[in-house]
Amino acid sequence: MDLFYAYCGNHFLIINTIKSLIGYHGPAPVYLPKFHFNGEDVEIVDVYTYVSMAFRLGPFNAFSSVLQDHFVNKTKKASKVAHAVLHIESMIGALPLQEGKILYMGCVDPHLIYGCEAHMDQVIDVQLAFFHWLLGLSKTSIYVAIYTETGIIPVQFHQPADTFIRAALNESIALDSAGKQSWFRGLKTVINSLYSTALGDFNTKPWHCKALTHLITGDHSLAVVRLTWIDNHRLQVPYEHRLCCFCTKEVETPEHALLQCPHQPLVESRNVFWGTFKALHPHGLIYTTAMDQLAYVAYLASCHASYAALAKWVFEILKIYDGTPLLIPQWYLQDSRSR
Repeated sequence: MDLFYAYCGNHFLIINTIKSLIGYHGPAPVYLPKFHFNGEDVEIVDVYTYVSMAFRLGPFNAFSSVLQDHFVNKTKKASKVAHAVLHIESMIGALPLQEGKILYMGCVDPHLIYGCEAHMDQVIDVQLAFFHWLLGLSKTSIYVAIYTETGIIPVQFHQPADTFIRAALNESIALDSAGKQSWFRGLKTVINSLYSTALGDFNTKPWHCKALTHLITGDHSLAVVRLTWIDNHRLQVPYEHRLCCFCTKEVETPEHALLQCPHQPLVESRNVFWGTFKALHPHGLIYTTAMDQLAYVAYLASCHASYAALAKWVFEILKIYDGTPLLIPQWYLQDSRSR
């Protein structure tokens, strides 16, 4: 090291001993030598920071263990920033999806992707938690809905440039740029088509968007879902006993709530939607009791021009149900079984 110090001095370079550190990776040697720059001791450390990344020293078999402190630090920072962003809802109400995505990409994502490719679980949890909250989904909802409803790329697919996956993607992008057919060009065509026909027309209030997302993902508050949950006061209720809290005759499903239940507030909301739907789709299918209810709800979700009206209707229907307790048969209450 003294030779290196002398070499740098001969070439007009200055070595700062105070800012220099010594670290080792792997088992510690039996005899730990001393290191010097121009006769001054250079400190041997257990942790050092390089380009804002904290590296741990020791006999670690996995590189992720070397960067454990960095992962923890970045995850904490990302989580703290995510909470600060989502706290905006306490001041402005529902945070719109598009604005939430912008804040995520600018404030949260940089922490999650900086040097964290080797240890994904912690950063994935932060990404999932942020978008679960933004979409109003529970922790038990399906993960794929987060990415299909937001267009956000899963953080685990931020692949380094030297991986085969990234190389294949780069080749497909290069073919597209050259005007040739490729997987990437086909994907762009489909996305552009869907965006122009669907997302471009979906301009409605954030709470309406979230209500429709709840319905589509099966993460809503109706009995068909909520009575599958078990807690200290209730057993799981079989499907056939998860009855509508209003008519008490049919299972409380989204299709029943939207199309069938005769509860007057539901009927009134339904009639308003039908009027809007017919105006937007003069030749659209009109529901009859002979139709398959689930298939017809799927049909409504495919009618792009009426997305905003559908989201508003779903929001109103779920709000009506949320104002009435679930109909829980006495037998499935834990307290009644213990007596």
